[in-house]
Amino acid sequence: MKPGAITPAKIGLVLLLLIAIVAVAQMKPGKQAAGGTGLTDPSPPTSAPGVPRMLELGSVSCIPCKMMKPVMEELEKEYGPNLKVDFIDVWQDPEAGRRYGVESIPTQILYDADGKEVFRHVGFWPKDEIVAAFAANGVELKKQ
Repeated sequence: MKPGAITPAKIGLVLLLLIAIVAVAQMKPGKQAAGGTGLTDPSPPTSAPGVPRMLELGSVSCIPCKMMKPVMEELEKEYGPNLKVDFIDVWQDPEAGRRYGVESIPTQILYDADGKEVFRHVGFWPKDEIVAAFAANGVELKKQ
């Protein structure tokens, strides 16, 4: 055999190292969601109980997610304390993406005031369509 030749033993060693790396990465504790909420299940953060909520799962780096930022800011400004708007960067916190079943970003999840998911959307979503989706699912948003 030539020196440096690829052998079954070398292939096995590389595969074993890759498996070990993946196993260690899976054991690392998840990062906290934006705002330090430290979500541990797919229910929304509870910092504003009794208030409807929109949770966006995306990334600060993806283009449609960047387009959603002003929409979320408008919702927060218009509805103030009557609508909680949260954002989780799933590229920074991939465990959150798994918990919420995110397959593509941005994903928006709408919750009623009891914390029950009422609607889910993927992609850019204009403000008026978000408000209409809340209404169509029996959630009245009150302007501040």
